[in-house]
Amino acid sequence: MGIEELFSFLGKSPSTEEFYTDILAKADHAKAKNNPEKAKSLYIKLIKGYAREKNRPSSFGRYVGQAFFELGQQDRQEKNTSGAIKNFLQAMPFVRLPAPIIQWLAEELSRQNNITAHAISVYAMHLSNLRGEGLPDDKIVEFLKEKCQSSVEPDTTSETLKSITELTTKLITADPKIEWAHLARGVSYGRMGNMEEAIKSLCQAEEILPSRSITPYYLGYYYFQRKDLGNAELAFRRSLNIDPKQPEVLFHLSKVLLEKSGKGSDASLLTEATTFMEQACILQAARPDYWFSLGCMRALQADAASARNAFQKSVDLEPGNFEYQITFADLLSTQGDLLNAINAFRQAKKLVTSDLHANQGLAISLYKTGEFHESESLFRYILELKTAR
Repeated sequence: MGIEELFSFLGKSPSTEEFYTDILAKADHAKAKNNPEKAKSLYIKLIKGYAREKNRPSSFGRYVGQAFFELGQQDRQEKNTSGAIKNFLQAMPFVRLPAPIIQWLAEELSRQNNITAHAISVYAMHLSNLRGEGLPDDKIVEFLKEKCQSSVEPDTTSETLKSITELTTKLITADPKIEWAHLARGVSYGRMGNMEEAIKSLCQAEEILPSRSITPYYLGYYYFQRKDLGNAELAFRRSLNIDPKQPEVLFHLSKVLLEKSGKGSDASLLTEATTFMEQACILQAARPDYWFSLGCMRALQADAASARNAFQKSVDLEPGNFEYQITFADLLSTQGDLLNAINAFRQAKKLVTSDLHANQGLAISLYKTGEFHESESLFRYILELKTAR
């Protein structure tokens, strides 16, 4: 006897709605009688009947979704987390799960996998099932927003960034006025190297909410990556008009102006760039890269004393940076401060033992101070290095 004949013999067929409503009613009765095992077997019977019946209307899927949901609820009550996750995920294509279940599911997936990509995917699946019902409730939207904020975190994986772009695209389709979705989408695309989509999304975000300073900052950053200095400058200035005390924006605007100055050929642009860099250093004095950039600009302005102070701070903050050490050593050597130059060249040589520049600078400085024996040994070593190359 086939499955259709069997169910017909029993009086109900999976091709009829009565089959599903009858089983669900019996399952509810079993739960009311505190018989979860009986209810569970009935839900499984419903799911199997649906799977085997080829002639049932697709609208009956809502009953299957309800059965999977109830199984998930039972698993959750029994502390069977993996079973609950499996059943809730299987329910999602058929029914819209309650917001607390969606949030629990996403948090469990995120916790188990130690990444947000899986959690975000759950929300993306949930949104795809709304079918014109509008956005999910506020709690889900807030959780989505929190997850999307990971787009700006430096350790966010490429998998998560991709998930964020997919999720925010769904959100924007549901409501084009969600500013933070455009922002997260733009940053994610930018971090994945798609500058065109990044700029497009960020422009939309800024149009919706022009008072948020971070949006034109990212716009400026991605314009700068594309060597579009004009738009980069305008975007950074818009960000500073909203909040003038942003060291990272000041730093990048200074870099743009330096580039536009032709590396110092335009004195007025160089002066403005230096002013912005000084402000960045004041606001965030623990950043060695800020001080190093300020030193380079002061050197272009032929302000040797200010350049020296800035370079000194950069090497004090990050003594293991070869570029900072060698640049500082060169400046000291140019100023005729040979003893300090020797110390700086020694530090650079410790970092990169075989660097020609560091060895030559040290050898010449030693020779000038009368340290002929050590300088001669270094010159011989330099010849060996050059021969080897």
